[in-house]
Amino acid sequence: MKMKHFTHSWKIPRQLFIVLFLTGWMAILVPSILFASQPLRFYQGWGGDFTLTGHENANIHLKDYRGKVVLIYFGYTFCPDACPTTLVDLKQIMKQLGQQADQVQTVFISFDPERDTPERLKEFITHFDPSFVGLTGSESAIKKVAKQYGIRYFREKVESAGGYFFAHTDYTFLVDKQGRLRGRFKTQQEADKLMSGIQQLIAATD
Repeated sequence: MKMKHFTHSWKIPRQLFIVLFLTGWMAILVPSILFASQPLRFYQGWGGDFTLTGHENANIHLKDYRGKVVLIYFGYTFCPDACPTTLVDLKQIMKQLGQQADQVQTVFISFDPERDTPERLKEFITHFDPSFVGLTGSESAIKKVAKQYGIRYFREKVESAGGYFFAHTDYTFLVDKQGRLRGRFKTQQEADKLMSGIQQLIAATD
């Protein structure tokens, strides 16, 4: 949505604008109104169900979470920056949701099965939030799911204890209660948009 559409469709009386601006409320109200006015799209041909191994060594299907909004993030536990930072952001979003957090499931899919065993995933992911679920699987199974969601990653060798790291796409995917992909967000830059999308899907009845 272009800003000119926003200014035409929603106007604040001058005196009210001044009061809101001086008290700091404009910083809160304007983003929420902007994002709430943008309905989520359907990503036809992308996303969909999958089966991987959870951090408790049980098979997990996306359809297991029907009736909940699902946040999916792809990464790996040895990630030095993007992954832990995003998970901290997702933890904060869950905290802000309050009682509505019970209607949301966060899933972390590792594309490093060589090092990210279920035990390692459990230790890593529950450090951020005990409700988060870590998933792993065979290399081929993970590649299939990554392709479904348009995730790209590749291994690069480095001289360190780990021996390699991954360069990867950095998105949090938003899935509705019926398992349909409805959005992807750069979490660190688009946390407000992601929160708005989550709340739209929580409130949705279809």
